[in-house]
Amino acid sequence: MGVDERGGDLVISRDYISNGMRERARELATRELGLRSDMDIYRAAAREVAQERFTGLDAALLREQQRSVDGVVHAGPVPADPFAKAQRELKLKRLAYLRDHGLATEYEGGRWQVSERAPETLRAMAQERRVSGALKPHLDAEQSRQGRLQDKDSLLRDGPVHGIVLDRGLADQLSGTEYVVIGGFDGRVHYASLSVHSERHLDSSARVGDTVTLRAYVPPAATSADKNVLKRLQDGVYDPARHLAEVRGWRRDSLPGGVTPEAYVEAHVRRLDALASRGHVAKLENGTYRVPADLPERLQGDPAMGRDKSRFVRLDVEGRGPLKRQSQLLARTWLDAELEAGRLEALRAQPARTRSQAQLLEALEARADRLVELRMAERTPRGVRLIQGFAAAMRERELAEASRRLAAQYGQPVDLDTARRFRGRVVAIEPLPSGPHAVVVSGGAFALVPAKDGLQRQLGRDVALHLPKDASLRQSFQQVRLRFAAMDMLGKDHTLGLGRS
Repeated sequence: MGVDERGGDLVISRDYISNGMRERARELATRELGLRSDMDIYRAAAREVAQERFTGLDAALLREQQRSVDGVVHAGPVPADPFAKAQRELKLKRLAYLRDHGLATEYEGGRWQVSERAPETLRAMAQERRVSGALKPHLDAEQSRQGRLQDKDSLLRDGPVHGIVLDRGLADQLSGTEYVVIGGFDGRVHYASLSVHSERHLDSSARVGDTVTLRAYVPPAATSADKNVLKRLQDGVYDPARHLAEVRGWRRDSLPGGVTPEAYVEAHVRRLDALASRGHVAKLENGTYRVPADLPERLQGDPAMGRDKSRFVRLDVEGRGPLKRQSQLLARTWLDAELEAGRLEALRAQPARTRSQAQLLEALEARADRLVELRMAERTPRGVRLIQGFAAAMRERELAEASRRLAAQYGQPVDLDTARRFRGRVVAIEPLPSGPHAVVVSGGAFALVPAKDGLQRQLGRDVALHLPKDASLRQSFQQVRLRFAAMDMLGKDHTLGLGRS
């Protein structure tokens, strides 16, 4: 990644990565070493005859087929020149190889036709071979006989994969694409290629030994721009001019990517124009837009073109570090949900287990012992039973332990569930088992709240916090939207609890 001379993102075109860099390398090699000899070219082609990938020979055959009047490749008569004869034999050997794989058809008279799906199929064969090589040592170590190549389609069809990260590395040096190998709790070993979007929601990438979930992520039909527009409706109408006046009052570094207020609002206008073309909103003559309040529901029922293409493989970290350490955490963990679902008893009943399944069984046993020790669960003939109100109780223990640890540094802890409102400065982002938390300090008191909804970006700034009515950070902090407003942005027309989006 980098920037250009104007400070914008430096983007390299896909065509240059696929072909341009190779052509440039050839030019430089020719300049330094001279033109390749006929023998060099022949030897390179000979190595490609039986390779399970899309080769230069295949590309030459397809070009010949496209230039041919009748759309086929002609073997032609046997030439007298020995070198030309050898080249002809290489071409026929490659055609026979493609025929054996169902990618070419031979007709009488030495005529051949290469399938249009040959490039895609050969690339898939090459990927399958590469994946098999990457999986083999892990299949042996896991004592598993099943390896699977996962992508967004298979994950959407078959469901998420849960397991331990066994390995990760570079899958493609040109594109920088990474791969991850997961020892699944289903007894299989899974391989998946990750995109730039796969882990962008994480504070840090998944590491070997972390417990993760691999799934297909389907972006919601409604975008953040749609939600911003809905918050600024007046009598069902969105006014770009009024929105622009509001944004101009924000701090410059609060805008995404440092864009100008005009560009920020223009992006919302372009989105509304697109929705207007699909009949979801109405553009009025004065440049405003009439937007229905149920816009998200309407979009969800609209199979817009291209939405399927925006799916991607997503990697979520369920727990950091070894399972043994996760089993002792004083917080609600994914292991608790596994216990509640009866996974411990199911694993005990399995006659054979992979290494990852054995580690999971050991961790579940240790977690059950820990919860019984804390009087948060009890063992019954049917399995482990968590106490009533387990989530809130564990959350309270987690916050109490963290508050005691931080009190010596920041003062008296404030329970936001009771206070409902709090003003102070975000002085630190504290990593807790349940996720990063912001430490908001005011005088000799501090509040510890989940660093979500953009609060983590307010480090070093004064903020006003507001917990909405009937919401509880102890009981459902993952679902609660904690409202905040940066104090240096509060004016006479702002009230506590009106956060920005």
